[in-house]
Amino acid sequence: INAIAETLRGTQYHLIITHMFQDEDKLKPVRYIVETGSADAIIMNQTEPDDPRVAYLMEKKFPFATHGRTGSEKHAYFDFDNVEFGRIGVEELVRRGRKHLILIAPPQSQYYAKNTIEGASAAAEAAGVYLRTVRRTNSDESGEGVRAIVQNILEHEPEVDGIICSSPTAAMGSVAAAEQMGRAVGADIDIFGKEAVPFLKLFRKEIIVMPENVSQAGEFLARAVMQAINEPDLPPLQALEVPDP
Repeated sequence: INAIAETLRGTQYHLIITHMFQDEDKLKPVRYIVETGSADAIIMNQTEPDDPRVAYLMEKKFPFATHGRTGSEKHAYFDFDNVEFGRIGVEELVRRGRKHLILIAPPQSQYYAKNTIEGASAAAEAAGVYLRTVRRTNSDESGEGVRAIVQNILEHEPEVDGIICSSPTAAMGSVAAAEQMGRAVGADIDIFGKEAVPFLKLFRKEIIVMPENVSQAGEFLARAVMQAINEPDLPPLQALEVPDP
């Protein structure tokens, strides 16, 4: 949000934030903006495969960009390569001798969950190690919610020695669960997490961390929607942040 606002600074545009409630139709706030003309363009996240918001906005020829892909190459987007995140996570844990892994992925409805699972599953198969995606929780869950589920898993599957987490909250909840079960992070279990703001190492220095550059994402998305407004006939701006191992 800061990066979007900073990029718009000094232009004729400014940033309005509209919340999307989880218990309502995701299309509702988008339709309201289009029908009322209350904005010139939309930047949205939590993208889904074949996202209905994308179909609606493309039908209405309304300028927009997404933080995350949707399976369509016809609109502006910026995304983090979560296939690589999943792959690198598995390979790093395997390099440390881990053989029984679980993945706390994003909510299954979101596009980057598909990417994360795809990358992690392919890497686990290639390495010949066990990997299971946890279905009873996800990386958007509260830390306490993740802790309870992971603790239950470790009680029933003590052989689990590696956890891949798609959010800092999931990583912290997993650490709490492991320590509650008497496990030592970095010794008999490893946790691989992703963060946009560097603090996981301050929480537990043994966590393996992959950074995500959301400032780059915000700056790019702001430029993408300004182009979509001012030069709609140009190809949409698209970018993918590919993490380093």
